Amino acid sequence: MDEDGKFKQMSTATRQGAFIYLHGRCKEGELERGAMAEAARLFSVTHKAMALFWREMNKKIEDSFLDVDDVIANTLFFENDRTNRGRRPLWDRNELRVAVSTVPVGQRTTFRTMSKAVNVPKSTLHYLMKNEGLFHRHTSALQPTGQLPGVASPAE
Repeated sequence: MDEDGKFKQMSTATRQGAFIYLHGRCKEGELERGAMAEAARLFSVTHKAMALFWREMNKKIEDSFLDVDDVIANTLFFENDRTNRGRRPLWDRNELRVAVSTVPVGQRTTFRTMSKAVNVPKSTLHYLMKNEGLFHRHTSALQPTGQLPGVASPAE
């Protein structure tokens, strides 16, 4: 993990370097004792991450029927395949953007009215506004959000 608590992703060059290091520490197809821990420390990843990487690379080599020397020379072989992670979004962002834009302005005043018009939960709409910027707040010059000077509030 990094200082900010996020998991570190090994770059392509780091992955290639780690493979070359570990391959150099192999004797008769087996890693030397402590080689995995040393590689993890050297490349600043966890032991588990390095073991997963080593297994992944060996399986990839086995499946592609390539020689190890050909693999070491090919940088593209070491690119990270783990880019498509996480849960798929429940709502298509483009469809929601179109649906929100087709809602009449009178029904866009609150999250509750907009969620009923679009048929999407209020919490989802709020998440999309705050985190993904799918739409933004809007105030009218005719009805500003602040209190007008000289106008008494209903509580008075």
